[in-house]
Amino acid sequence: IYSNYANAVEMAVRTGNEKAALLRFDLGIIPAGSQVHQARLELYLTSGMRDVTLLAYQLLRGWDEAQATWKSPRVGELWEQDGASGVGVDVAPYQATEVLLHASGEWVSLPLTNLVSAWVADPASNHGVILRIGGEVSTEYNIASSEHWRTEWHPKLLITYATP
Repeated sequence: IYSNYANAVEMAVRTGNEKAALLRFDLGIIPAGSQVHQARLELYLTSGMRDVTLLAYQLLRGWDEAQATWKSPRVGELWEQDGASGVGVDVAPYQATEVLLHASGEWVSLPLTNLVSAWVADPASNHGVILRIGGEVSTEYNIASSEHWRTEWHPKLLITYATP
């Protein structure tokens, strides 16, 4: 709970809110005033089985990739609730998107058009997302991270937009 996994090659997500993954993409390359037509988060599942739902929630506060833990978004601060679970403070009260997971060794795509549009309109609100698994049966999936040795498996945020 006090460990940071910024250099891990995989992100683990587990039912029961036992494990979750934080992701954030820098959108600074998109010009202010651009209109987002479509945005999808693409993730590669490296291990896991069972049909469960992967949920993505908007994070509402900043965090440091090299310092975030289950207890803390950065050194010297605490999440409102462990695991960035403080609704309305750490995380939005509703999920931004979801996708059904079936098995490892495949890509999944989560639509994030509305959320990315909001981030482009207000870059200061971009704190990324937290990924969780919903369901009653104990299940864990691992997702290739940006540190994975197979670079083609790195998480991708694919955005189609028009400049002003």
